[in-house]
Amino acid sequence: IGHELKQLRNYNGCVMVWSALGSSSVMRLVHTFAALGAPEKAMLEELNTLMDATGAFRTYRNATRDCVPPMIPYFGITMTDLVYMDEQADKVDDLINFEKWSQIGKTLLDMRQLQKERYLF
Repeated sequence: IGHELKQLRNYNGCVMVWSALGSSSVMRLVHTFAALGAPEKAMLEELNTLMDATGAFRTYRNATRDCVPPMIPYFGITMTDLVYMDEQADKVDDLINFEKWSQIGKTLLDMRQLQKERYLF
């Protein structure tokens, strides 16, 4: 399922599957994971690599940067980015911090652009 979601560029769904597979109750299924074939293990490793938190989710960000819509991004990272941007100073030397508002605006416009495209099933 995670592999198919990645093919559909539904990264939010990928994270949900990846999180579920990493939960303690599923991780205790050692014999089940051992019985997986090579293709399934490769798909699981692909999800692990995609959602690796190293470098502020560098692999995920690279995968989504040039992604052609339609795409459903992982909303958690987008929200974290917006919170980080919002924590910047509103004013710099008594002037509006245009860099902050420009970053926030670009992030919101990118999200809006992704919402305009539809999946054709």
